[in-house]
Amino acid sequence: MVNLEKQKLVEFGRTDLAEQVTWVSNDKGDGLGYVVLSFDQSGKEILIEVKTTNGRKSIPFYISDNELEVLRNNLSNYLIYRIFNFRRGPKLFILTAQDFLNLQIKPENFIVYPTKSKA
Repeated sequence: MVNLEKQKLVEFGRTDLAEQVTWVSNDKGDGLGYVVLSFDQSGKEILIEVKTTNGRKSIPFYISDNELEVLRNNLSNYLIYRIFNFRRGPKLFILTAQDFLNLQIKPENFIVYPTKSKA
């Protein structure tokens, strides 16, 4: 995704921004709520989360609480790059934060904090 973003910016004539595209989950860790920091043509930051499957486009995917919070706090500049059919010929579609919030989001896992019983 980093190379795709860099190529896009070079095609826009923004090599200055292409040099600043960062694979943040690799460089800064996996807890920021997105994988790639990129830019639009005007220089505005874009936060990109990548979700990949070997299956069809319609296969559900998981998003963490942290990713969802970052998405909700960055509605104008958060994108989800959905890669599907990965092994047989990867294809990509892009969801904006607004597109994502219009999908069915179902809580599937819960975290439980055990406490001492009052016996």
